[in-house]
Amino acid sequence: MRRQLSTARASHPILYCVLHPGAYRRHEGGRHVKYIHYDGTDILTGDRIADAVADYAAVLGANTRTDTIAVPTVGEDGSVERTTMLVGPSSEIVVRQAPDDELEPEDPAFIRRLRDAAALCGGRQPVNADGGRRFVAAAEGDREL
Repeated sequence: MRRQLSTARASHPILYCVLHPGAYRRHEGGRHVKYIHYDGTDILTGDRIADAVADYAAVLGANTRTDTIAVPTVGEDGSVERTTMLVGPSSEIVVRQAPDDELEPEDPAFIRRLRDAAALCGGRQPVNADGGRRFVAAAEGDREL
């Protein structure tokens, strides 16, 4: 089944998603796919993955460090692929909800790698104004993934 996902602004690419169960997990409990807006492009990925990328960028920024990461994303043909991003203090990343979808990519090992790399990048922590927990679903026992 192929369906078009729309974006809020016509100047951004429109991503396509082919739904097949091998590359995704079922959407549960109010979670959604998200866009990571990066360098003028909307990158479609799972909500926990997008949040972990933002968490990692915040920790890198607090420690004036940079890194390149290969983020699990949804390709134009609907397959899971990797999109390489440079993240650090000057990264301008925006994470926002994508149109609701039944399936989303998952990669708990990727989230664990970001969490572990963040622990090694320095002792300074970013301000946590919203009080949220960073790197949700990175722990082996987390049920979210």
